[in-house]
Amino acid sequence: MNVERPHPNPLPRRGGSPPGGQAGQGITDSDWAGIRGDFPLLTRLVHDKPLVYLDSANTGQKPAVVIEAIDDFYRNHNANVSRAVHALGAEATEAYEGSRIKLAKFLNVRGDELVLCSGTTFAINLVAYSWALPRLRPGDAIVLTRMEHHANIVPWQQLCARTGAKLRVIPVDDDGQVRLDEYAKLLNARTKLVSFTQVSNALGTVTPAKQIVAMAHSAGAKVLVDGAQSVSHLRADVIDLDCDWFVFSGHKVFGPTGIGVLYGKEALLNETPPWQGGGNMIKDVNVNDGAITLTFGNNASKAPAVNPEVAVNGAVNVRALHNILRPGATLVTCHLLSFSHLAKPLTEPLSCWSQSPS
Repeated sequence: MNVERPHPNPLPRRGGSPPGGQAGQGITDSDWAGIRGDFPLLTRLVHDKPLVYLDSANTGQKPAVVIEAIDDFYRNHNANVSRAVHALGAEATEAYEGSRIKLAKFLNVRGDELVLCSGTTFAINLVAYSWALPRLRPGDAIVLTRMEHHANIVPWQQLCARTGAKLRVIPVDDDGQVRLDEYAKLLNARTKLVSFTQVSNALGTVTPAKQIVAMAHSAGAKVLVDGAQSVSHLRADVIDLDCDWFVFSGHKVFGPTGIGVLYGKEALLNETPPWQGGGNMIKDVNVNDGAITLTFGNNASKAPAVNPEVAVNGAVNVRALHNILRPGATLVTCHLLSFSHLAKPLTEPLSCWSQSPS
């Protein structure tokens, strides 16, 4: 499947060259023009002024190459994945599995350790209900930070209500940094899982993820890292983090809504039963005298029980990752991190900092 050929109706792009500066050298007007030129939506006017979009922590805008990749798939390659032997099916499957290879390289993991799913929320719920639910007992504990998004609070709170486990919260200091001294006090033999964000969507805090993971492992707990905000700004190296699960959503990294990734260590995926039944997870179905016997494929939890979003998970992921890894990404990251210091005085009056999940 040739996803790199010129699009027959390319979207308009502004002038400017791609950012190529080095971190610390500043971003030039030409850099910004090149960045804006990748995103068709930024050509429109709002209140008679060029659109300035500051809500990327909520969802990212889509570059022209991603929009064109979706259009190209539906125009030229539309078919289901791994369920058709004709030419279009082969092309769709190649694109879909090709994205898995690219994503694995991006995260520094193996492709068979990735679940391509609908996003961060689905991925966290999959871990919660497939892995954690059968293992939690009354008195066990799940540890979060005070900075978590609802998607990394609600599933665990619901799980605790069902199992009798306790939800513990790591406090943050006045600068929005995780209190590692208080975190250490929450870890003990009853701590079964620590789930935390690598970068806060509200505060912009970059957590000491590797240290948090190591401290949890030393107590015998498993760790899920929410990378929804980090993968578009920080180089992702899941093996170096040594977390047990890592999750993120496509729409935060220039892709469409409805796609995402769950990384899981192979041993954990092998021991995790499917959360939802159907689809690609089945290797064989036998019916004998009215009895149905199912044979699951390897790491059955990796296969969603629905038709996968082939167009966006295939061609789109490849192109979106190209944008993340392009020259200048580190430069933009340094610039964005500088904004967190400017924004801090605006967040100080917010009482939500002192509220714990309940």
